[in-house]
Amino acid sequence: MVGLFPGLSAGELAHILHMHPSTLTGVLQRLIEQRLLERTTAESDRRRAQLRLTSRGARINQVTDGTVESAVGRALKRASRRDRAAAQRLFSALTDALSPPDEAVSRSVRK
Repeated sequence: MVGLFPGLSAGELAHILHMHPSTLTGVLQRLIEQRLLERTTAESDRRRAQLRLTSRGARINQVTDGTVESAVGRALKRASRRDRAAAQRLFSALTDALSPPDEAVSRSVRK
């Protein structure tokens, strides 16, 4: 996900993965320690941390041709930032619509 959406915050990543942020913290720390992921400060808001793949992480994250992931990656690379943001909102809405009612409500409260 970080490879597809560079600059995600840990909270945004947890939301996309349907994980509790505290569960994700240890995973992110291990990826940072392995030099696969880096945490940077957002230029627009110095209080916000962003996640990005390192060059080593990007090499490992490369998707081979002929997979669904590679097709999605190519489509996302061709899409504008605005279109990617719209797609992210649409997929979040679909996730909420497909989730049990109590999960969708708790997710909308976190947004």
